[in-house]
Formats: sequence, structure tokens, C-alpha cells
Amino acid sequence: MAERITAIEALKHFENSLALEPEKARAEVPAVSRFVDFLGAERQMAAVSAADVSRYVKEQLDGTPEHLEPLRSFLAYASRL
Repeated sequence: MAERITAIEALKHFENSLALEPEKARAEVPAVSRFVDFLGAERQMAAVSAADVSRYVKEQLDGTPEHLEPLRSFLAYASRL
């Protein structure tokens, strides 16, 4: 990540990137919001580890594959900020 950005800032950027795809936004933003809530809104994205993501998936998603795609999309997007 080029700049220091919080989880909530990354979520806002991600949501704005989906402005032209409202259906995708409706499907993905709530899922990503739950992840940001789990992390803490002010958490620096650079500090998010694979262990954090793994713990979230195990505790919150119960490993459900269809819920992983929004998270993957968000993390990939946030890594480019």
C-alpha cells in the first residue's frame, strides 16, 4: 500500500469504486462492512495480517465460500491504495 489508510477509509474508497455497479455494491459492501467492523474502523490496513483474515473467516463466515469473494475483492483493492 502506497499510503497509510484506515479500514474505514479503504471501505469508502472501495464503495466509491463500485458506483457504476450498484448491484455489485449492494452485494459486496455489507459483507466488507462487517469485516471492517471486525477489524476496527481505525485499524491501519497495512497492519492487517493473514492471521486476521483467517480468524475473521473462521469466526464470522464459518468458511462459507460465497462470502469470501467480497472480502477477496476488497483486500485486493485495498492493497492497491
